[in-house]
Amino acid sequence: MSRAYILTRILHGDGEAFDEGQVVLPKTIRESRGWRAGMEFLVEETAQGILLRPVRPFPPTRVEDIAGCLAYSKTVLLEADWVLRSVFSYTDEEVREAFAGVIGIPTTHVEGGAAVQEALRLVEEGFDFADALHLAYRPAGAVFVSFDEKLVRRAQRAGVPDVVLAGRTRLN
Repeated sequence: MSRAYILTRILHGDGEAFDEGQVVLPKTIRESRGWRAGMEFLVEETAQGILLRPVRPFPPTRVEDIAGCLAYSKTVLLEADWVLRSVFSYTDEEVREAFAGVIGIPTTHVEGGAAVQEALRLVEEGFDFADALHLAYRPAGAVFVSFDEKLVRRAQRAGVPDVVLAGRTRLN
């Protein structure tokens, strides 16, 4: 028969037991398992002895379980792109695959979904995600002005209209 106890007090010692159902475990065991005061354990009597199992208040969560419950804004996608590339060394293609996977979950809502899809297509053309997303979000017919010469050349090669270099074209 299993019964849950709450480990409310951790003391240094070699496994003393107290009347209140408290157990004192050696520090090396507590630290190696990440156990802390106040944790709840299932205590099971087995043929080999007593088994302590931490009680998890919630079942393990998978990305698939929560990703569809979220809405992703343009800002969140841009920040995620930066983190994935600069912190985790993702390539542009890996970022594109990650975003395509998340937005492919049927219950996921992405702000400007069509623009994000277009941005992902532009990534396949060699754009980085942030540039591609800014291009895809511009209003129809709007001229995109940039200080980035490589971006302007890349847009011209990819057939993206109305992308000009700042200071080189005068707009009315």
